[in-house]
Amino acid sequence: MEAFALSTNDLLGLSMATGAPDVRFDLSIGVSSSRRRGEPLSAEILIEISGTDREGNPLALRFAVVHPGGQMPLTGLGVAMVLESLTGLGGQAPTPPGLYFPYQLLDAGSYFARFKQIGGSIIDLKAEGQRHETVSMEQIVENVRSRAWGERRHSDK
Repeated sequence: MEAFALSTNDLLGLSMATGAPDVRFDLSIGVSSSRRRGEPLSAEILIEISGTDREGNPLALRFAVVHPGGQMPLTGLGVAMVLESLTGLGGQAPTPPGLYFPYQLLDAGSYFARFKQIGGSIIDLKAEGQRHETVSMEQIVENVRSRAWGERRHSDK
């Protein structure tokens, strides 16, 4: 699909968290791959990571963040969790006054656990000919770290 570059606050956060010199967000709206297969509408967010690992070898990973209810459940979840963080309704102390980006207020593990509870999934889009599988956010982080930054797998420790 045709897409256009969009500058969101997430670009700053991703660049700061990863140290990546180039982070890009492209927006495309159209018929999702699930709709093309005859399934109900869904939100499908593709994440492509490319560059080089610590040894200078090429690195390319692709994932799809999918929710069968479309974009609204994803937006609603994010808003609800930010409000919980600000008010202390999530079991923690209320957030002190100040200016924050949403990613500064959310715990990734909690977000993805609730994302899964509301029907979301993350799919590893392997190279052509390889099996695609649903993965957890923890698996993605481990994969990216081990391939990009040369860290050992948790099971190797």
